[in-house]
Amino acid sequence: MIFVNPLPDLSLIVGDLDVNTQTITPGSITMFNQVSNWIENSPLPDKKYLNEINISEGLARLFLYGSYLSYLADPKRADHPQIDDPDIGLISTLEMKRINIEISAIVAQMIQLRMDKESELHLLGASGYAHLPCDLKFRKQFFPKIKNIANTRIDSFVNVTSTLKTISLDDPEFILMKKNPARVAANFLTYQIYRQSKVIEDLNAGKLANPWPPYETRRINDLAFAKIYADLFELAMVVLNLPLNTINKRLAAFHKKVIYPNGWSLTEESSFIKYGVQ
Repeated sequence: MIFVNPLPDLSLIVGDLDVNTQTITPGSITMFNQVSNWIENSPLPDKKYLNEINISEGLARLFLYGSYLSYLADPKRADHPQIDDPDIGLISTLEMKRINIEISAIVAQMIQLRMDKESELHLLGASGYAHLPCDLKFRKQFFPKIKNIANTRIDSFVNVTSTLKTISLDDPEFILMKKNPARVAANFLTYQIYRQSKVIEDLNAGKLANPWPPYETRRINDLAFAKIYADLFELAMVVLNLPLNTINKRLAAFHKKVIYPNGWSLTEESSFIKYGVQ
């Protein structure tokens, strides 16, 4: 079993490590549900945290600790010797897949929570800000810039249109999409804001790291983490402000897959990792 320990009383199970098969299998409870359960048992946050900036940053911290990303960036572990080399890829494709799935699943759960009871999502974000640690804190002078970028992302979602004239009501994929509209939106937003970011892409690309597999070391340095955290903050702001009435209207457009990520799951919450495979 491997863990991330953000706080003395918070230990998150990353998964079961099998050294013989070189695999990490996620636990029965997702990292997001583990950290959410811990927050539910923490004191309620002060009302001063119930504002858009703090809620957004709290949700960004939930993206971090609710995913394998927190393991890669864990400052308590020794750095991989090539962590600062921009030409070296330190995150494998299977690791990227797990992070993509986990963050998208979290976004979908947050969108659904907004649909069901938006005040609960605000409380969750405020609690994340109040209780989860992060050395990087956004200041008010950064808010307008990220807010403007987030608004642009929302516009791109709202204005997506389909070039398809008709879609068969019997199409199995479209039926699944209609059953999971929040996840369809989550996949699109996660792909556009987080996965297409140059920072995370560069960590996945590049020459093979040596030694490999480097799972026991930290592989995201402070500069890269700051940029990734900004992407997560932006993603959180979009989740908070996306017009919910546009989600079902976009399904036909996403079915075309012109701008929708091919092959992204509509049901998975995590996935296994095999080391020795980049």
